Amino acid sequence: MIVTFGEMLLRLSPPAHLRLAQASSFDAYYGGAEANTAVCLSCLGEAARHVTRLPANAIGRACAGELARYGVDTSCVSFDYGENSRLGLYFCENGASQRASQVLYDRQNSAFTRLKRGDFDWESIFDNADWFHFTGITPALSKEMEEIVLDACKEAKRRKISISFDINYRAGLWSRERAKETLNRFLPYVTLLLANNGSLFDVFGIDAGNGAADSSPEAALAAAKEASKRFAIPEIALTMRRSHSASYNGWSAMLYSRESKQAIYSPNYNIEIVDRVGGGDAFAAGLIFAKRRGFDAQHAVSFAAAVSCLKHTIPGDMAPVRSEEAEDLLADNGAGLIRR
Repeated sequence: MIVTFGEMLLRLSPPAHLRLAQASSFDAYYGGAEANTAVCLSCLGEAARHVTRLPANAIGRACAGELARYGVDTSCVSFDYGENSRLGLYFCENGASQRASQVLYDRQNSAFTRLKRGDFDWESIFDNADWFHFTGITPALSKEMEEIVLDACKEAKRRKISISFDINYRAGLWSRERAKETLNRFLPYVTLLLANNGSLFDVFGIDAGNGAADSSPEAALAAAKEASKRFAIPEIALTMRRSHSASYNGWSAMLYSRESKQAIYSPNYNIEIVDRVGGGDAFAAGLIFAKRRGFDAQHAVSFAAAVSCLKHTIPGDMAPVRSEEAEDLLADNGAGLIRR
C-alpha cells in the first residue's frame, strides 16, 4: 500500500485556449499533486491511499468521489464541518504557442489548511503501508503543516517505509530561504528524491549548468551528483523539460544511484501538449510503480517518462493511464497508432 498526503483543489480552466478574461464558462477538474500521484498509481495497478481533509459539503463529497472512482482508498479522507469550510480553488489559463500558461490560486482558509497535528494517527494511517509519498507543496502551506509532514516522515522511517519526495517548489507559496530550511529537515528521511534542475537551483542553489534554465542531460547529471553528495539520498530522479513553446515540449528523465554513481536516461519524447498539469505527478507514480515491481533502472526511468508523456495528452490534473499503455509507448516509440 502506498500512502500519499496532501491538499486537493478544484481547478477551473477556460475551455480550449481562451484567456481568463474571455471565459463565460470553465472546465472543472479535481486534483492536487499527491492525489494525482495516488490516482495514477491506482490506475497503473497499485493500491494507493490518499490522506487529506475536505469540506463537509457537496463539493467535498464529489472530490472524495473522484478519488474513489479511480480506485483510491479514501478511508483516511476526513471532512471538516467547521463554519465556512471550503475546498481550495485554482484557475488555470492554458497557454498556446508563445503564450505561457497562467495559474491563480484561491486556497486560503481551505479545509486542509485547518488541520492540526493532533488530527492524525500516523500509526493507523500507515497500517499495511510500505511506501509514503509527499511533495514540497504540503509543508509550504503553514508551519503547522510542516510539523505534520515531519511527524509522518518519522513514523514512516520507524516502520522502515520507503519515502519518496517531490520538491515541487512553488515560489508563490514560500520564499527560497524558508523552503531550503524546511526541506532540509525532511531530506534525511527520503529514499527517493524527485526534482528538476530548476527546483534544485531555486531551493538549494545547485547550479549544474546555465542556472535553472539548463535542462540538458549533462546538467542533470551534474546536479544529481551534487545533490547526492549533499543529502546522501539513495536515488535521485530528475525530469528534463525542453520548452520549445507552450504547446510543444521535449520531455525525458534521468535516474541517478548514489551507490553505483551511475545515471540512466529515458528516451526523449517530443510532445504536442494537451495539458501539462500533473505531468510530474504522473512521473512520480510511474517511477514508484516501477520500483515496486522490481524493474531495472533503465526500464524504471523509461516507464516513468512514458507514463508522464501520456499524461501530457490527457485533459485535467489526473492521469488515468494503464501500465500496458506505457509499455506500448516504450515499444512503438510514440507512433500513436490506433489500438484495435
